[in-house]
Amino acid sequence: MGGGIGGGYHIFMHQDYIHKSIRAASVVTSGYVAATVIEDAHLLNQLVLLAQWTKVAATSLFLKVEYSNDKVTWYQESFSSVSGGVDTITLGYHVLDATGNYAIPIATKYKFIRISAQGNGNLTNTVLALEAIVGVS
Repeated sequence: MGGGIGGGYHIFMHQDYIHKSIRAASVVTSGYVAATVIEDAHLLNQLVLLAQWTKVAATSLFLKVEYSNDKVTWYQESFSSVSGGVDTITLGYHVLDATGNYAIPIATKYKFIRISAQGNGNLTNTVLALEAIVGVS
């Protein structure tokens, strides 16, 4: 296998998974800020995003997942809702509204995955750290 998360597997390598920080703990902003791009994700069998969020006075945190095969054109994760025989697809966000440690499974069928975060409300001292756990066997 090639590159891996952010360019290599020289990180916490275990028998069947890799654990890597893709965003060090830092203050959240009101505009989307991307974490380290996860590379060669299509070669992996699973990805779980671990988000450690300290809310303080913020209203909420939005996590946006995007996929690409060329690092140029990005496709935002979408969600489907069926009602009355109509399937409505919308651009998706993961919304966190309480301080906590979150585990979010992410699809891995694209070469590159980018996770971006944006806060809402009073973001003073609101901190987010992101880690990726990926299965390699």
